[in-house]
Amino acid sequence: MFKFKIIFLILLFLSLVKFSYAEEKLTATLFNDTGSISLLRCGQSNPVVIAAGASDTVGTGDIIETGDKSKAHLQFSDGSRIDLQSNTKFEIKTLIKDEAGSRSIFKLFIGTISVFVNKLTGKDDAFEIETPNSVGSVRGTKFQTSVYVDDKYEDNEGKDTTPTPDSSGQDDKGKKDKYVSVLSVEEGEVELSSADRQKILGMVRSGTSVFVTPDMGFYQINEYINLLEYTPEQLKDRTRREIKNYLYKKIPVPNLPW
Repeated sequence: MFKFKIIFLILLFLSLVKFSYAEEKLTATLFNDTGSISLLRCGQSNPVVIAAGASDTVGTGDIIETGDKSKAHLQFSDGSRIDLQSNTKFEIKTLIKDEAGSRSIFKLFIGTISVFVNKLTGKDDAFEIETPNSVGSVRGTKFQTSVYVDDKYEDNEGKDTTPTPDSSGQDDKGKKDKYVSVLSVEEGEVELSSADRQKILGMVRSGTSVFVTPDMGFYQINEYINLLEYTPEQLKDRTRREIKNYLYKKIPVPNLPW
């Protein structure tokens, strides 16, 4: 009888440990570094204001918005960190750790972020940054990404573009915006795929930057661009210039007879 009690207690202990592990969540703390920061809790209709210099715990489903001349950062329990620049809207879609591994999935609606991802150790661990037209998957790296709207964007044939519902956002009036995503990798590498995860756009390695346009164009340059040094208008100009240069280099040079 005593033996059966011991076995029962061991099994009960293991089941409790398993349940506790399965429900374990990664934790994240939001810090208001300066300016106006609002936090919309999951399931809530009204955001709360995080005072300058204050902090609060955040989790799955929470949406963060920074105001003009405002900055914030997220510090995670695994050592990773995300810095949010001014006029940025950012969602924590998934932040959890269970038997399958850790999953950190975020959505950048608009604005600029700087990301440091501590090296993931589990085979099935995931860290992803979604934008309106792409998904970046990493396992340990340092990079920046920015999203802006360019209503004057034209494709490489000079045609006006109309994003598909799967790769664009809509405002309250139903207007489809033309989103451009810029990704610049300082260390490590980022696998970039389409917003629906059906197509791999490419692997972005250290010291390179890519521009993903509303028509799903993928333009890569061998240069790390510090996005924090650019205003949205400056970034638009830089993107247009880089795409033009990229396309110009792709024009074949004919073999002349002389």
